[in-house]
Formats: sequence, C-alpha cells, structure tokens
Amino acid sequence: MPKTPQRDRRMRPFPMNNLLYAVHAAPPIGAPGQEMSKAPERYFYHSFPRRWREEKSDDHAIEILELIRDFGLLMTPEVATWQYTHVNGTPPRAQSMTQRRISFTELAPYQLVRHARDFGRFALEFNISVLKSLGAVPVFYIPHADAEIHASGLGETIVMHLIDSMRTSDRMSQLNAILKAVPQGRERQLVSIPTEHGLVPFELHVNEARETVRMLNHALAPADQQANFLEGALNFFYPDGDVSAELKYYRQREWRMGGNPAVRGDEMMVRPSNAMIDRLLALDEDFFGRNYPPQNVELSNVSDHGKASRRLVDECWVFRGLARKGVFQHVRRVIVPRHSVNRARQVLSALDNSLRVVALESVSGLRALPRRVWKVLTDAN
Repeated sequence: MPKTPQRDRRMRPFPMNNLLYAVHAAPPIGAPGQEMSKAPERYFYHSFPRRWREEKSDDHAIEILELIRDFGLLMTPEVATWQYTHVNGTPPRAQSMTQRRISFTELAPYQLVRHARDFGRFALEFNISVLKSLGAVPVFYIPHADAEIHASGLGETIVMHLIDSMRTSDRMSQLNAILKAVPQGRERQLVSIPTEHGLVPFELHVNEARETVRMLNHALAPADQQANFLEGALNFFYPDGDVSAELKYYRQREWRMGGNPAVRGDEMMVRPSNAMIDRLLALDEDFFGRNYPPQNVELSNVSDHGKASRRLVDECWVFRGLARKGVFQHVRRVIVPRHSVNRARQVLSALDNSLRVVALESVSGLRALPRRVWKVLTDAN
C-alpha cells in the first residue's frame, strides 16, 4: 500500500403487539410472497455520527454530511496494539500501529435501525459491487490471547509477525539507499538500527552488503513497495476483544477501505486541505485538536519514521472518489431520520439530482412509528 498522500489543494403509548410487529416487519426468507431461494437485499452502509449518536438533534450529522459533500470521506487515525507472550514467561512483546480506514457494514435494510443505535442515524448506502470496486476488504477480527496456556494467541502472533515482516522490508529498503550513497572506494560502512532499547550499530563490508541486498531483492517486488503494502494491509486487522467475549465486532460484518492505494498511479487518498482542517476543528476541537499519537505510544508504521506528535486532524486522510467520480456518485441512497430528510436534500441539492435521500423509518419497515418509540424498538431488536 502506497506512500503517504499529498495535501489536497483545493410518546403516545403504542400497543405492544404493534411494536413487536414493527420489529419483525421485514419478511423472513421463505415467507409468503417471497421465493425460498431468494435472499433479502443487502447493501453496505457507512453510518454516522457515532460520536453524537445519542443526541436528539441531528445538527452534527448534517455538518458531517456537508463535509462529505465538500471534501470526501474522512479516514481518522487510530492506534491498534498487538502483543504475544514469550514461552519463558518474560513480559509480552508489543507493537502499535496507526490504522487509517473507512468502515462499512453489510446489512439488510430492515436491520439498519438497530445498527443506527450504535453507529448513528445517518447512513450512506452502497451496492456491494460498487464497494468492492473501491478496494474494500473484509476485516480480519483477531482475538486477544488470555492468560491460559493454549492457542488463543495465534491470531495476535500472526499480526506481530506481519509487522516484523513490514519492518524487515523497510530495513532492506533503507539499507539499499545507504549503500547507494556510500562514497566510491569506501570498504566498510557503519549502520545503526533503532530499537526500543536505543541504536544498535553494525559494521558492514560495502561490496558484500550490496551483493547480499541485490540477491535478496532479485525477481521480487522492491523492498520499499513490500513495506508499504504490508503497512496498508495491517489496516484490515482489528482486535475482537477478550477471547471469551461474544464476537461482538466479528458479527458486524465490517469491510474497510484502508491505506492509500493507487490505481494506475492515481492515489485514492489525499491529506485534508486547510479549509477542511478548519471545519473539522470547528466541529469538534476536543477530538480533532488532541495530540496524536497519544503520549508514550511508539508506532511501528514505516511511514512514521521520525515523526513528532501532531494534532490528530493533521494525521487524517480523505477519500474524495475514484475514476473522476466523487463520493456521492458511488452512493446508492442517503438514509436519514424522517424529520431530517428535507435538510439532507437541501445539503445535497447541488449534486446529481438522481441521488435519493430517504427516511430511515421507511427502509427499516418502521414507516408508521414516531421517533419517540425508536429506543424501545432498538432495545428489543
């Protein structure tokens, strides 16, 4: 996965039987009027605003919709930490990685109201084929190891070795660059490797090291490209909590766009513009203005060599679209609460008129229910 992107220039009471009927309004497979062999329609959904999902007002959600319209979908950095336990009982070895990704959940439309309880009442709906064409990949959910001696730590050990492979490829790339810069006639070169315990020096014979690097790289992808691809691939691994947990994240059927792929040399992600940064800070300065990475977190990302802590907003990336199409040209429908349909349509009025804005209650089979019974429904569903 490619290099870091460049900055962009530019309540009446309801009878309980009615509530239960509404919850199960979508017919199961094989119900009257539906062929046994036909599965219900399913799509991918990107829901927001998770941070303000319990607010009664939709003002924050409308602001985010405007940001997506004007700039694109935001990839916010998050730290994922992995570790494995040593056989001899010494403290576990841990490594932390920044992940930048956009998440989507595969659902049938009638399931969306339940999903909105956790992730927000606004959603962008994508056809499955469209999201695949944008490079989305299913997430690999990795259980954390527990204290017992068994194989629960296998998943994290796999991820740890992937990180080590990324760092090995990166070292090879850096060594190649160092050897190319060695002055003609010099026989030996001192090279230092940074570790958690400080710099470790190695003295290399220049010609032998060059021949070794040439042999290791022969007929393979260049080492820097391998390192970048592995860093990008690690965006698709996510901890699923304690090994005894009930697979909470796994059951979300999450797919992601992650890293910064390039299609025929055209990078899909950009840095946020100054205008976007200003609006993100106005939206939520406590979140976007905080330091990243957090204090005392040492990142293993090969693209973060020598970086000092910065504002989180400065470490975000943005997906603007692909193949000369903006984000909303890939979207099937925009789904919002019934009382916000007109506001959302106004926000998107300057875009393609074929883009549909529909009420969450209608796609979820809850057209007849007022907003004040949603919580009862989502708790029961």
